Amino acid sequence: MPYAHSSYVKGYKQRSIHFSITGRSSDAARLAILLPGAGYTTQAPLFHYASSMFLDDSIDVLKINYRYNDEFYDDFSWEELTKAVNHDVNAVLDHALSDKGYRQYVFLSKSIGTLCMESILNRDDIEEAKAIWVTPLLKEESVTDTLAQSKYPSLCIIGDKDPNYIPERLERIKRNPLVTARLVPNMHHGLEHEGHILDSVDMLKSIIKDMRDFI
Repeated sequence: MPYAHSSYVKGYKQRSIHFSITGRSSDAARLAILLPGAGYTTQAPLFHYASSMFLDDSIDVLKINYRYNDEFYDDFSWEELTKAVNHDVNAVLDHALSDKGYRQYVFLSKSIGTLCMESILNRDDIEEAKAIWVTPLLKEESVTDTLAQSKYPSLCIIGDKDPNYIPERLERIKRNPLVTARLVPNMHHGLEHEGHILDSVDMLKSIIKDMRDFI
């Protein structure tokens, strides 16, 4: 029977972090965990269509709806914001996974959501997983290192117009046999080809197809 549940946890500095879990049945074996960007939320096109894809494939969907573009975080240094992301996401997972018997996890992260991938992929309660990294923050050495050393099958998608694209780091990531890396021509960090709406729609369709083939 389909179900949906929404709640929140107290995150970093007691900030409320909202999340929702949706499923088509009560005994799903897999859970997709959505880690959006700061401005590219779980309601944005990629996450909207990915959620439908996961549900159609009998995968429950956990959306973590942090809002790091709120003024609450304006005075945070980058180091403190990274700390907050890791704290908040793991707090949600501690709560959401405590009484569930999922056997496999699919992580879909974008941009700032990739900052916490290292900590969550090393959780003791995560034994079997696949990781999708969209526009990862490759300027952060920890993000590049985590992808390059990943012990889980991973899909990395980034555009050549993305300021986080660093050719040498993407080449290093490609050397990991568990990683499939795709460089999308003309795509910037917002998953669009500036000024070319139909090309942007085609890009999104292609990314969704890559994700479907991967999972």
